[in-house]
Amino acid sequence: MLKQYFFHHIPIAILIAFIVLSLEIGLYSQAPDTLWTKTYGGTSNDWGYSVQECASGGFVIAGMTYSFGAGGEDAYLIRTDAAGDTLWTKTYGGTGNDGGWFVQECASGGFIIAAETQSFGAGWYDIYLIRTDENGNTLWTKTYGGSNWDQGYSVQECASGGFIIVGRTASFGAGNYDVYLIRTDESGNILWTKTYGGTGEERGWSVQECTSGGFVITGYTNSFGAGGYDVYLIRTDENGNILWTKTYGGTNDDAGRSVQECASGGFIIGGRTRSFGAGGHDVWLIRTDENGDTLWTKTYGGTNHEWGRSVWECSSSGFIIAGWTASFGAGNYDVYIIRTDENGNTLWTKTIGGTDYEESWSVQECTGGGFIIAGHTASFGAGGEDVYLIRLDADVGVEEPCFTAIAKANYIKLQWRLEVEHDCLEYIVLKKSKNDTGYSEISRIAANSSSPCSKTYFLKDEDVQPENRYFYKLGVVRKDGNTRWYGPISTVTTRIKPSVNILPNPFTRSTKIRFQIQKASKQNSKSRNNKSDISVMIYDITGKKVREFTFCLSCLILPAEVVWDGRDDNGKLLPTGIYYCRLVQTNYTQIKKIVFLQ
Repeated sequence: MLKQYFFHHIPIAILIAFIVLSLEIGLYSQAPDTLWTKTYGGTSNDWGYSVQECASGGFVIAGMTYSFGAGGEDAYLIRTDAAGDTLWTKTYGGTGNDGGWFVQECASGGFIIAAETQSFGAGWYDIYLIRTDENGNTLWTKTYGGSNWDQGYSVQECASGGFIIVGRTASFGAGNYDVYLIRTDESGNILWTKTYGGTGEERGWSVQECTSGGFVITGYTNSFGAGGYDVYLIRTDENGNILWTKTYGGTNDDAGRSVQECASGGFIIGGRTRSFGAGGHDVWLIRTDENGDTLWTKTYGGTNHEWGRSVWECSSSGFIIAGWTASFGAGNYDVYIIRTDENGNTLWTKTIGGTDYEESWSVQECTGGGFIIAGHTASFGAGGEDVYLIRLDADVGVEEPCFTAIAKANYIKLQWRLEVEHDCLEYIVLKKSKNDTGYSEISRIAANSSSPCSKTYFLKDEDVQPENRYFYKLGVVRKDGNTRWYGPISTVTTRIKPSVNILPNPFTRSTKIRFQIQKASKQNSKSRNNKSDISVMIYDITGKKVREFTFCLSCLILPAEVVWDGRDDNGKLLPTGIYYCRLVQTNYTQIKKIVFLQ
C-alpha cells in the first residue's frame, strides 16, 4: 500500500528527476569487471606487498616468500607479462629472514627494492636496499641501520638521481621507534639520514618526492596527536629538514599507510581509523592542502574491521583505495577496493576473494585503463598463502584514453588513444614544468572524427631540459563544444649521457669531433672565471697540447661538433701519427684516440 501511495501521489517532475539522477549515478556505481587474477608461490607462505606496471608492459611485484630462497624468508620479486603470466622470479636474502616491501622501476632500467634483512647488516634487522637489472639480477645491495631493529618500507628514485627510503628505526632517534629517512646516491651510498619522532613510537610507511622539491612521508605516531596512535604527515625539504608536521586522528588508534601528492596540489593519505566510522577499524581517506591542513576526510567500511593499505589518484580525477574488509565479501577477510570522486564520495566498491582470507596492499592505475592490485590469498594457490595479483577493467561508464609520456634527455614523447572518438573534434595538450605556476597550451591536433575507430596520436615535445619534471594534461574537445580533461601525467627527463664520437677515424684531410655533454648548473657556471667553459684539446703522443678549441657552453646547441684538419694552433700541418682528443667541462673529462694519416 505504501509503495502504491508513493507512486500515485509523488509529483511527476520529482519522479522524473529521481529517475534521471538514478541513471546518472548508475553510470558510476557499477564496479568494473575483474579481467583476471593470478597467484604465485609454493607450498609454504608467500606474500605480495607492492606492484608497479612496467614501461615495457606487464608488471613487477615485490614481497616475501617462505617457499623459495636461501633462508627462512626471502625477498621475492616477480616479473609478469600484461596477462599476469610469469616471465621470471627472483629471491634475495641469506640464511636469516629477509623480505621485500616495495618495488619501483628505475628510469635507467631495472628495479629498486626496499626490504628488510636479518641475514646481513649491523643489527637484529636492517634496512635492505636491492638494485637489479631488468631481469632481476642483483647489481648491488646495501644495508642501513644500527645494532637494533631497522626496517625499510618504501623507496622512490629521485629526480636528481639516487633514492629516498623511509621506514622505522630502533637504533637511532628519540624514542622506542622513530621514522627513518635515508637519502642515497645512485649506488646506494648514504648522502644523509634523518629521524623524526618523540619519546613514543613512530613508523614511516610511505614516502614521495614532491614536485616543488623535498619529500612527504606518512605513517603513524603515538608521541604526538590526540589518541593512542595518530596519522603522521611529515613534509621536508630536499635535505630532510622538517618544513612542517601534522597529525590526524581521534581518541583511539589511527594510522596512515600511503601518501601521494595530488595533481591539483596538496596530498591524499590512505590508512585506517578506529576513532571514526562505522566499525572497529574503517578505511580512512584524508585530503589536505599543500600545508597539510585538512580539506576533508572520509571513512569506508561496515560494522567489522577494514584497513586501507594503498591510495592512488586516478587520471580522470578521484581516487582508488586498496585494502581489506571483514564486513563484506565471501570470506573471513576479502580484498576491498573503493573508487571515489575528487571529494572522496564513493563511486563504487568491490570485494574479491574466496572463503578464507585475502588482503590487498598495493594498487595502481594502468596506462591502458583499469587497475592492477597486489596482495595475498589463502583461498587460492599452491600454499598456505600465495601472492595474489588482480587486474580490473576500467571504470564502467567512463571512457578513458590511454595517455602516456616517455621521457628522454632532450625530448618527451606523448602518446594517446581514445577508443571511441567519432564525436571528438580535436585534442588540446597543456604543459607545465615543476617550477611553473600554471599550464600553457603547446599543441592542438584535429581528431580522426570521420571514423568511429580511433588512431594513436603522437606528440614530440622538444622544449625540455634534462633532469626536469614536466606535467601534461590532455583535453578532448567534443563536437558539442564541451571539453573533458585527462591527467595530469608527469615524467622526468633523463640525464644526458656524455659522449664523444670522432668520424672518420683514422682520417686524412679532416675529421669531425662530435660531442654531447650535460650542461653545468647555474651555480657551477658562475663559479668559473671565464665564459669558455668547455674545451676540446688535441695532444700528440708525447703529451704535448697541439690544438685547442674553446666554447661558451651556454651558447652551444648540443650535440655540437668541431672540425679538426690535422693542424696545430699556428696552422702548421702536423705529422702522421697517433693523437689524443681530450674533452673537458667542469668536473668531466673524456679522452679518445685519433689516427692522422697524410
